[in-house]
Amino acid sequence: MDIKQRAGAKGIYGTAQIRINKNVVLVKFDDGGEYSLALSDCPQGVKPGKWSVALSSKGDRMFSFRPLKGTFKASFLKFAAPEGTPPAPFTEESRWKDKKTGQWKTGDVVLMFNAIILVDGQYEYPVKLPYRFEKDENGNATISYVKLGVRVQKLIDLLDVTGVKDLEFKYTENILPELEKAMQENAEEFLVVVDEGWINSFAAPLVPSKKPAKKKPAAKKK
Repeated sequence: MDIKQRAGAKGIYGTAQIRINKNVVLVKFDDGGEYSLALSDCPQGVKPGKWSVALSSKGDRMFSFRPLKGTFKASFLKFAAPEGTPPAPFTEESRWKDKKTGQWKTGDVVLMFNAIILVDGQYEYPVKLPYRFEKDENGNATISYVKLGVRVQKLIDLLDVTGVKDLEFKYTENILPELEKAMQENAEEFLVVVDEGWINSFAAPLVPSKKPAKKKPAAKKK
């Protein structure tokens, strides 16, 4: 499998107030950071207001601005991958916040991938998902339900709202290219709930799919 190593997130991101003065965009983050950018270094259609904003590490280029909260119409765009290369999972050390101490802790190295969701026809939201596919007794891909958590449930929900949950996929070491193709061909529209600038959950499709479903892969439980 073509597994990529992934470094920590780079850049400046968070909740920020955007102001536009002619060809200059002023960005003031809630934590106090302030940046001045040329309008040409911002995404097309950038608007004033309170947004979830992502800048380059130098603060001289805006990668994205997205709504902070709400329920929106959405569709699947693609799996994140370098231009010209097929999508593949990457390794990442698992992290969680200790409820008692409030400290972040690290655990096992896990496989992850990012789905890019187009929200409201213009905003691209990344959704980090666990690569939890394995081979069932028929040689098809199925989701491992071991340690079912929030992100695994989000993966299941995304497959559901994009109309591919009940389709059969032959197991390969990397099923993301085939899965991406099926999700793009289905072109289902659904609802997402956004909170604090991130997609919190997927809701039911806006219109039930009329595409014939193949036999549903068996769920493998341990």
